[in-house]
Amino acid sequence: MAPKRPAAGSSTQANQKRRKESTSSESEGDAAPSTSTQTGKSGTSSNTLKTAAAKLVRMALFAEYRTLPLRRDQTARSVIPSDVRAFPAVLDRAQTTLRTKFGMELVELRSRHKGNMFVSGDTQSVQTQTQTQIAKKKGRPSLAAIQEESEDEGEGEQPQTQAATQAKKTTTGTKTYVLRSVLPAELLAHMSIPDPLPLRDDDERVENEKPDSGALLRWEKAAGTVSAHPALLGVRTVVLCLVLCLGRVVGDDHLHALLRRLNLQRDTLLPFTSPDSKESYLTLDKYLDLLSKQNYLEKIKLPSTGGPSEQTYEWRWGSRESEFSEKDAAKFIADILIDENQDDDDEPRRTRNATRGEERPSAVDQRKRLRTDIERSAGGPLMGDDW
Repeated sequence: MAPKRPAAGSSTQANQKRRKESTSSESEGDAAPSTSTQTGKSGTSSNTLKTAAAKLVRMALFAEYRTLPLRRDQTARSVIPSDVRAFPAVLDRAQTTLRTKFGMELVELRSRHKGNMFVSGDTQSVQTQTQTQIAKKKGRPSLAAIQEESEDEGEGEQPQTQAATQAKKTTTGTKTYVLRSVLPAELLAHMSIPDPLPLRDDDERVENEKPDSGALLRWEKAAGTVSAHPALLGVRTVVLCLVLCLGRVVGDDHLHALLRRLNLQRDTLLPFTSPDSKESYLTLDKYLDLLSKQNYLEKIKLPSTGGPSEQTYEWRWGSRESEFSEKDAAKFIADILIDENQDDDDEPRRTRNATRGEERPSAVDQRKRLRTDIERSAGGPLMGDDW
């Protein structure tokens, strides 16, 4: 007996039901992609962002070793050319890696030719003070004088508007980044303490090998440029401190006149270089020009009334001030001038002070007084992290 065949109507209904189920499952799969492969509005996959962030970290480390800044537009096209709009997400991932793995972070440089004239919350006042000092040195009326004169004439709104606009521009980012350390200063100081390694056998020595101090941080290998040597970093620090204490702006001749007191002439050869650098030694003039190219200093050409031989320049703090701020410079000055370990058992001194009715100020009071004097010399509040 032949098996019973199903009805034609029931077979058609079953096939239609199966087609509907498969179509609905396919549409659900297309409409709900996996969150593990897509992130953000641009749809860039998580793996792509991770790879791009790793490229950005590598580029930042290499650029810092050559003391070069990273430009956002060029960097974005290099690390994630398929979706440049996803660069903020890449930057966030790279910042996390730099902070947690390397103890560093990317910071945005300020605009050039601004000196140190912007402070959050008090931008206009500091800018006006600095421009007033520059105007006095050049024999030109300052911004404050122009503003007062315009107010007397009933036209004081225009200078105020220009000053506000100029102050607003100083807060605009340059989209150019450099690396700086986020490690505590106390930790960096401890890691820099020499700890000589045990002597090796003669057969293990390398010819012409320089002795290793054993410190965890080797500052002479901090960069591959000639300016990475600690001695040259010391010269740079002294120059920045001089610029700060001279109202944040110093003429080229004035700066060299002060450096001559340290036996540093324009043509003095600085016999220091990084062991990883193949460049020759620099003279003082060439070293200052290099610091200007590296954005540690700003060399500004002034209008000349004579020929090329009478060209003059001014020096200001550069845009890489995030590495060494004005407050860091003030701390450096205080560390040199103030003895933290004052000898309280100095009987003759205490006797003289008691006779004169004077009380010897503590190191903390001396630092506060010196901080006030430096701010006065700089023409405004200092910028940077507190100390």
